[in-house]
Amino acid sequence: MSSPIFGVSTAIAVAVDVDPKPKARKSVTFVPEAKSHDGLRPEVYIFEKLVLHCFQIGGFTSCEALLEFLVTASKGLGDFRLHYDAVIFLAEDLHTRILAECAEHAEGVVPLLPCGGGTATKCPCKVLPNIEHLLIVLKEANRRMIAAGSMPYVEAGSVGTPKE
Repeated sequence: MSSPIFGVSTAIAVAVDVDPKPKARKSVTFVPEAKSHDGLRPEVYIFEKLVLHCFQIGGFTSCEALLEFLVTASKGLGDFRLHYDAVIFLAEDLHTRILAECAEHAEGVVPLLPCGGGTATKCPCKVLPNIEHLLIVLKEANRRMIAAGSMPYVEAGSVGTPKE
């Protein structure tokens, strides 16, 4: 199609969008071992919430209060009992790191989480009694859940499992 404009002949092309088949959407797949969450691991998230709550209220007075808190804190992360032994391990690790720091510096502080992240909370030596009490309550609650048969997953010899 051409039309003369001011004595000049121009050609006008009409583009027609012809796409015979739609393009396939690209997708990504991950190996089964890949993490399924973004951010902190579930056990680290639960542990951080647990310790911060413990600092705010001064400790848990009973195993029942601790377990009630854990159920609430782990909403959306599945059953907290699947992460319980890892939470005990993290509490023992924090206790060890605070003891080591206090042996060197009476006014020392250690990060709450061993690998950083989270809220970047620092724990001073003065919280050592709180952490020791938390460990006692965690282990007693663990012992009671195992005795009641309510632990869905407990590895032989895992941290917090009583040796009988």
